[in-house]
Amino acid sequence: MKDFNDLDWKKKARMLYELHPIQTWHIKTQAILGSLRSSSSDLLVACSGGADSTFSLLLLYSLFKEKCRVIHTNHQKRGMESDKDEEFVCLLSEQLGLAIDCCRLDSKVGNDEGSLHSARLNHFMDCMKRLEITNLFQGHNLDDVAETILWRISRGSGVEGLCAPKPVSRHGDFFFLRPFLTISSVQIRNSMQKLEIPYQTDHSNFSFKHLRNRIRTNTLPRLKQDVDRDLLRGVEETRNQLEETDEALDFIADSVKQEVIHGSEVRVRVLREIPVAIRRRLLSRWISENGFKLSRRNMNLLLNSIQEKKRATINLTNEITLRNNLEILEVIRSSPISIWTEGSFFLPFCGLLQLPNGHQLIATIFLKSIDWKRIQGANPREEAWIDFDSVIEKGLNVRRRKPGDCYQPIGSKGRKKLKDWFIDRKWDKAKKETTPLVTDSNDRIIWVPGFAPSETSMIRQSSKRVIHLTYRLSATKYAM
Repeated sequence: MKDFNDLDWKKKARMLYELHPIQTWHIKTQAILGSLRSSSSDLLVACSGGADSTFSLLLLYSLFKEKCRVIHTNHQKRGMESDKDEEFVCLLSEQLGLAIDCCRLDSKVGNDEGSLHSARLNHFMDCMKRLEITNLFQGHNLDDVAETILWRISRGSGVEGLCAPKPVSRHGDFFFLRPFLTISSVQIRNSMQKLEIPYQTDHSNFSFKHLRNRIRTNTLPRLKQDVDRDLLRGVEETRNQLEETDEALDFIADSVKQEVIHGSEVRVRVLREIPVAIRRRLLSRWISENGFKLSRRNMNLLLNSIQEKKRATINLTNEITLRNNLEILEVIRSSPISIWTEGSFFLPFCGLLQLPNGHQLIATIFLKSIDWKRIQGANPREEAWIDFDSVIEKGLNVRRRKPGDCYQPIGSKGRKKLKDWFIDRKWDKAKKETTPLVTDSNDRIIWVPGFAPSETSMIRQSSKRVIHLTYRLSATKYAM
């Protein structure tokens, strides 16, 4: 092997392209490749220095020459080996006459694949924004597809996860292209060896610490040996068909989205009429667009509550709750009260208060037809229905009890002191002190959980709008 600087890298790139011309690259990348060839736009090529990314960089250079710009991420997890990778990529870029952007990740970034991938993606996106470059190329190959499918099957992934890595994926206004998903790892290394093209070796890939490495070293070779046909070509066809299915689900989800999602709310009754696969996709999108993540367990919990017509409350964070009340699915942002103090706290409509006693108060407005059957069956320990117009002027507040409080629940003979109501119910001191009182802007008590709402806030036949108040434990739960 000649010295690195003695190699004619541009000639190596031309020779490599003769072995793997553009016609052998993934067909879904052809349109963008053609557009880039006829434009003056630059493109970014991610290069780690390994066989796959060096192969990718040389092939893309053979087509685009100085329009290529190299990007390298030094994870700083392998000591001098990481630094040698960076040096290799910098020298290769210099030999090809290409500009390069290098980034050294913070050493505090985790060693797991997810953390490293997120940090690398952030580096790519920051660079693309700064340089105003729309397209980034990566060197994933056909073996990467097989490894990913096997890896994600063990995690219970759906169609969207199983068709990754895709030849073209979009992140906002930017495109990530992987044209070499049609070429196997063996083909790449055979070509590199034939043309005596050097590359770096990441020895951490030989460690069995990570599942992907075990699949690459143990599972995939054994599967190739055991099947009676070309496994990787079967994997390629499977991934392509999974992507077709993924695109079909996206198309259907887009066509029904306006019927299901209105701003920050999801119409549960409409959602229930849609196939589960489309429900899952719409909910995943909606939750993501609201800036949250939902675990697989909680997604299944939510889908079950919709299918079985059962209420569900799921805590996304300490302050954010996802609630299915059978009519709408909504994200409720809480205002936590750490301790009870003198004075009152505002209870927002379509909002939530976290209370010091481990409970939460939720207020939801219903502006359409009134469900009298549901109202009559309300459990006063957990919910109350009140007339919207009797309190809407300045909204609702929440406070603790104070001396002299009087209350008249619906159906009672008249007003009397709240402490007497508590005595009649044989409430202990702790319950008296921790139960919240919902009041109007004039500090009149509207509802005390455990009692019917007040006579003044009673819903009447003339009522057109109502407020539903819910008092429940703050823990994530599935309402049975």
